[in-house]
Amino acid sequence: MKKLFLCLLAITAAISTAWAQTPKKNIFGLRVGMDMSKISILDTGSGEKYLSELRTSFNIGLTDQVRLLNDKPFYFQFGLMLHNKGGKVQATDGGSDIELSLNAMYLELPVMLNYHIRLAPKVAVIPFAGFYGSLGVDGKQSFDDLGLEIQQNLFGKNKMFQRGDFGGRIGIGLSIHSVYIGASYGGGFLNIAQEDDTSKFRNRSWSLSVGYDFNPSVFLFHYRKSVSGPRPGVPKQT
Repeated sequence: MKKLFLCLLAITAAISTAWAQTPKKNIFGLRVGMDMSKISILDTGSGEKYLSELRTSFNIGLTDQVRLLNDKPFYFQFGLMLHNKGGKVQATDGGSDIELSLNAMYLELPVMLNYHIRLAPKVAVIPFAGFYGSLGVDGKQSFDDLGLEIQQNLFGKNKMFQRGDFGGRIGIGLSIHSVYIGASYGGGFLNIAQEDDTSKFRNRSWSLSVGYDFNPSVFLFHYRKSVSGPRPGVPKQT
């Protein structure tokens, strides 16, 4: 009984120590992962709504977390990410049914809030939610025409999609000794179809990511120390 009591006391002390740690002021992160995206399509005439086939690709980018409260791990999170979205849809061209592949690359600026729920001194679960704004930087629509693959630009004047998009993102991450693993869902609020009165298109995507988090001030301190070098000694006067 005494051993059990001492064991519980030790566990309680460890948890208290973990919770008592002062949260980091700033956390910079590198991210890379996979996007699994579809396009939600609404036929405005019939009211029918359906999803395109899945497209998988990659995401990569940088994140920064700034602590909002002095004694709580509550953070404002932003960054700059490169996401790939799109999907495959069935379309009609000249009376023939074709499969149209829509591949879009977006430069995305996420603006979110998160909270670090500590499970141990260097282990935390991180739920987050917020919004994103994105700009289409590259995009192609392609289809097969009598065995020949035809490609056209997806963004631009008189093209299928407009470049700008805005939406929401929600997800959860796990941080273990500065190693990050996360999953999130993003949904566009805007109709990205350009001058199309018959259909509305919206981005939908799941994202998986891994990365590494670090405190930029620590790297800056070591850099300055290495540049300045050791302080020269003062010769003794004789």
